[in-house]
Amino acid sequence: MRRRMEKTLMDITFVLLILLQLSSNVYSDQNKTMMHLHRHLFQNYVKDVRPVMKATTTTNVTYRIAFRSLLELNTREQTFTVGTYLKATWEDEFLRWNPDDYNGIDTFNVPITSIWTPDITLSDNADIGFERTKPDTRALISSDGTIIWYAPVIYMNSCNVRVRWFPFDTQVCEMLFLSWSYDGFGINLEPERSTDASQNRYAHNGVWDMVAVRSRRIVTTYLCCPEPYPEIQYRLVFKRYPTFYLFYMVLPCVFLSVLSLLVFYLPPNCGEKLTLSITNLLALVVFQQLIAENMPPSSDDSPVIGAYFICMIAMVCISVLATGVVMHVSAISQPMPKWMKRLFLEIIPRVLCLSTYTYQSHINLATFTSKSISEIHDAEGHVILENGKVATSTDNGYSIGQERQASCETVELLKYMKDNTMIKDIETSEHLQWLRLSMIIDRILLYLFSVFTIVCTFYLGVLIVQGSVDEYNDILNELEEDWPQ
Repeated sequence: MRRRMEKTLMDITFVLLILLQLSSNVYSDQNKTMMHLHRHLFQNYVKDVRPVMKATTTTNVTYRIAFRSLLELNTREQTFTVGTYLKATWEDEFLRWNPDDYNGIDTFNVPITSIWTPDITLSDNADIGFERTKPDTRALISSDGTIIWYAPVIYMNSCNVRVRWFPFDTQVCEMLFLSWSYDGFGINLEPERSTDASQNRYAHNGVWDMVAVRSRRIVTTYLCCPEPYPEIQYRLVFKRYPTFYLFYMVLPCVFLSVLSLLVFYLPPNCGEKLTLSITNLLALVVFQQLIAENMPPSSDDSPVIGAYFICMIAMVCISVLATGVVMHVSAISQPMPKWMKRLFLEIIPRVLCLSTYTYQSHINLATFTSKSISEIHDAEGHVILENGKVATSTDNGYSIGQERQASCETVELLKYMKDNTMIKDIETSEHLQWLRLSMIIDRILLYLFSVFTIVCTFYLGVLIVQGSVDEYNDILNELEEDWPQ
């Protein structure tokens, strides 16, 4: 039994060795056949000559670009960079063979640098080293001479950026592919229309959404030359995601604009009014510079949001000037003209639903001589009256017991105190009137600037949103009419 099992194992091992030897011979023969086929095809092959038997034969090239990602859309430099999958198909009449003569081999791969390739070039290439757009990948050759070349390619192209409706803008970029050396009689360039040419491999990013891709073939004829020049034109439509710019640029600007209104609500003699105005001005200038860094230095199409920033900066500048004027007015103590008093202290407060101003003195001038001088005493403790007589203080009032006059110095001091108190009371009344006037001016500016901020914000906001929607619809309508799928 044991000997029988050992014999069976030896037989199985022998069969496996025979099969392994046969398979290695097959693979060896296959490799030899491939080497023989390669030697046969490339022995006299010249890759610098267009692969046709007759010079009048046109080489038909089918070209397709599948976009996989938008790497960058530089609005300031007006360029965009895309990652693509390239597929090119053409026929090489010098690379044909009969598969029956080569053990049924009907396809094999060769380096793209070893065969002739059509010089299809991106017309508006913005990459300095544009030669990098042709990677050294391998091409698939069929027995009938058909060559299919797949390659991942990164293209950098110029794009006419339109930023009028930033950050709700839609960008339309185009790519033009053509043969740099041959006319239409040499290379007939055609776009691929198969299902493989779909753009389902595009990877979305957080800044731009590619909403449409169209391609078409155009034939250009120049006055100098009767030959046609076929070209493949791609149009890409990108729509910006505005969330980032709304939260980090637009809304802070709106909040700063609203905060600048607080300047007119602070008391006129508050020293922080000017500091707050200047701080808001500097903050708005910083945000305006942040947006300007993303915009192209062009005067053809200025963003509407830039006009909003300019309006807000101008408003804050005016508020700084107005704050300085109000602070100056609040410090005046000169007599106010009657027309100004009538206008700003009586009429305008009623219009603004504010209380009218009436100054009441804390000193009753009618009783000034009998009450305000009661603290003036002589050296013996007697009260000195305004007429200079000396009286004695009793429970029922003052008793003039002695007919004697106080000293001249004491009487003069008494008159000086009375006059000085009246002057200070008048100056206080006039100063408070000017202070009230500055508060009325602040309230007027508060209402005016509030209305301006609200109207400007809503008007420009609606204008930007509506303009961007109209532009987007116009682009799609034009795409459907002139760029059929």
